[in-house]
Amino acid sequence: MSAQVILRSPETAAEAAARFAALGFDAGTLVANSFAISAPVRVFESVFGMRLRATERGGVEVAPHGGHGPSLELPLDALPPPLRGLLDTVTFTAPPDFGPTSW
Repeated sequence: MSAQVILRSPETAAEAAARFAALGFDAGTLVANSFAISAPVRVFESVFGMRLRATERGGVEVAPHGGHGPSLELPLDALPPPLRGLLDTVTFTAPPDFGPTSW
């Protein structure tokens, strides 16, 4: 599975990618101020300290936790502070609202 990492500054992309790699993620190519990270579900859940669930539309979201409802944004609190300080947001992309719905 993959999520989009949005950086506070594109100049920190190499450092952020290396820190995610050390945590078990594959980091994609920088585009503007973001890049994708990919890993198995268990890595996301362990590193970000939350549970994921499939949505009815075929996407993935953060399951409700700590009084928060479901969200596409991953909580950053469990990340190491040096990495957390480089990030604006880490988020899943919602499935599109268009296109074929059945075959």
